Amino acid sequence: MKPRFRHTSGKLPAILLMLVLCVAPAVFAGDGDGDGGQIGEFLRYGAGVRSLGMGRANVAAADDAAGIYYNSAGLTRLSTKYSYYFMRFAPLSESEYLFFSAALARPDSKAVGLKGFFFGPEAAWGIAAVHMNTGGFEYRDADDRLLDSDFSMYQQAAMISFARELSGPAGILGYGFNFKIIRQGVGNTDTQLKNSDVGFGVDFGTQLQMINPPLLKKLTSVPLVGPFFKLKRLLPLRLGLNIQNLIPPKVGFGGEAEKYPTTVRLGGSYFLDNPGWLDGLNLLETSRIMLVSDLEKVFAEERGFRWYTGVEVEWQNSNFSLMLPRFGYSTSVGPGRFSCGLGLKGLIQNMTVQFDFAYGFHAELGRDLRVSMTLTRGAKRDAHYWARDGQTYTSLSRRDAMIHVLSGYPDNLRNVEMAAAELADSLDSRDSINVQRYYDLIGGPVNARYRAGLAIAAFQDDKSSAETDALKAISLFGQFYAASPHLMLDSDHLLHGQCEMINAATSNDATAWTRGAEILARSNQVSLKKHFLIGTCYHMLESHQDAANQFEAALKTADDDSQSMRTFARLWLGEALLNSNHADSAIGTLRSLTEDRSLPMAKLDEDYSRYWTFKDEPIADDAQYLIARCYLSQGNVMQAAAEFIKVCRFYPGSDKCSAAKEEAKRLIEK
Repeated sequence: MKPRFRHTSGKLPAILLMLVLCVAPAVFAGDGDGDGGQIGEFLRYGAGVRSLGMGRANVAAADDAAGIYYNSAGLTRLSTKYSYYFMRFAPLSESEYLFFSAALARPDSKAVGLKGFFFGPEAAWGIAAVHMNTGGFEYRDADDRLLDSDFSMYQQAAMISFARELSGPAGILGYGFNFKIIRQGVGNTDTQLKNSDVGFGVDFGTQLQMINPPLLKKLTSVPLVGPFFKLKRLLPLRLGLNIQNLIPPKVGFGGEAEKYPTTVRLGGSYFLDNPGWLDGLNLLETSRIMLVSDLEKVFAEERGFRWYTGVEVEWQNSNFSLMLPRFGYSTSVGPGRFSCGLGLKGLIQNMTVQFDFAYGFHAELGRDLRVSMTLTRGAKRDAHYWARDGQTYTSLSRRDAMIHVLSGYPDNLRNVEMAAAELADSLDSRDSINVQRYYDLIGGPVNARYRAGLAIAAFQDDKSSAETDALKAISLFGQFYAASPHLMLDSDHLLHGQCEMINAATSNDATAWTRGAEILARSNQVSLKKHFLIGTCYHMLESHQDAANQFEAALKTADDDSQSMRTFARLWLGEALLNSNHADSAIGTLRSLTEDRSLPMAKLDEDYSRYWTFKDEPIADDAQYLIARCYLSQGNVMQAAAEFIKVCRFYPGSDKCSAAKEEAKRLIEK
């Protein structure tokens, strides 16, 4: 159902973040006395059974029709166009609690203007109804005379919800409003007791998923702290805020209306996909652990904060999901309350059906067992919705669409990688920090090649960051090759990236050059590029005979990969032969360069990047200089001096010309 990253290394920063998210609110949480007798308490009984199994925490994780109750902003995170939810339970004897909701996500992908604001690709709507009825009451007058032996009291709420998203490179901010009507009254009585009253109120909620927030993204490069703020660590984190009764309803009996208390809840959710410690179980194809935690303040009471926290483990395959176990803890009642639950979700024809079960442990009320059903259907509203070919979002920029795809990490890895690459290459390419974070998220050879490219560009521009980038690329390629050597053997672009990384390293790190030669030698490919760059490694290691063998092999290949690379191979073959005491052979190879009429008159072509070794680009004067050294190695001093003098015929103003003049003068004066 949802492809995942399969590698499990580097989990520690995420695990620590989960623990902080879980434990930190407990510092602020106070003892609880429950909600009994408080005005509006029926709206605090809890509607989402999934949330109830996780200690009632849901303000940041709300993503279905039941989320209307917890945070209307979560409507924009529905995975399908339509979602329906129903729950019923009996909180006490002679009582019944019903909750129903329905949601519509992103009605019209091409809507613009005012219609686009309310019904476009970043909008969602929902409706919900709550009904609580309690019967079996007696009504007596002041003289204790029985006036009614069986009347009931009811409390009802109807809600209309609207939500939208604001998106950009910094992240996605969802916000929503609940407009609600509250009605409560007495049934089955003919007494003078006022039968009902009605009030109106408004809730406000918001959810935030960070991507490249200006401050946090800069912390990526800070030692020790950096791993916590990498993009792949931030994307699983969502923050939420809900203000219930921002505009409070006033409802009462007998003309004495009471104002519902304003409640503020702040929370977070975080998940780990395919955690390493679950891999060995192999129950289903993939697994996920989600942690949720909320901190709440009810402003009508003197007590402190309430704390809600929970954990869910989800097992998935293409058509079925099992959410087991779920467990949670909250301080909403007494010193604390535990809960547990499970969920079952399956695909039936064109609908997804989910059943959730929750059990809460309550000292006074006994068991609290609840069951709910969720139905979802219609077109997907996940990464496919934003990434599918040919889809045009008239009211939304391409960049914002790709940001939405990215926010689904890692539910659809293929689309997420596509979005990250597009954002890095064009849509967000002016922000270098963003680009690095996107490539780091993609990882693997793509990130390694990006780092190698940075090193190459830095060398060509004489930037001090060149060596750091090169060494980073070396490390990344080494990690990838260790994990997937078969891919390195069969992929030309990986070979090219590995070679350029090796060529860019200027620290003369013998280990890096040796490892580079070994990796390249394992490739089954036979190409000019392969032999040339293996020869480069041996050249830097001063293994002259090995270098000469590789350059000869490069020149014997039939492909014409790069004329510049072939020319360099001839030059470095000559130098390798000279250094391995084959001066005669070296002279013949080098003469072929000095006699090539195209080389003295023009620079080398630009089909292959030059590095620090030959930054000046002209090559014929270098060949002539090496010829002079060949004669000098044979003890033919006067011929060597004559050859040194010829260097200046090619490029009179070059550094090689000045060096050759000094050598010739020294030899003649001897």
